[in-house]
Amino acid sequence: RAAEQEEALEERRKVNQARLEQTPRHRPAIGLCYRCGEPGHLARDCPAPSPQPRSGPRRPQAAGNASGMGQ
Repeated sequence: RAAEQEEALEERRKVNQARLEQTPRHRPAIGLCYRCGEPGHLARDCPAPSPQPRSGPRRPQAAGNASGMGQ
C-alpha cells in the first residue's frame, strides 16, 4: 500500500513538472520595471517621474462601520 502511494505521488510530480515546462510565462523577465519597462530596477525604485493622479470626479468611499454588518 505504501509503495502504491509513493508511486502515485511520483507520477503526480512528473505530470506537474511537465505542466510547468509547457506553461508560458506571463510576467516579464526578472529585473524589468513594471512602471517604465526598463531593465535593471523594479517599479518601487523607478527613476521615471511618478504618474500624476487623474483629475476629475472621484468615487466616494463607503462610510460606516463594518462591525455592524450582518445584523
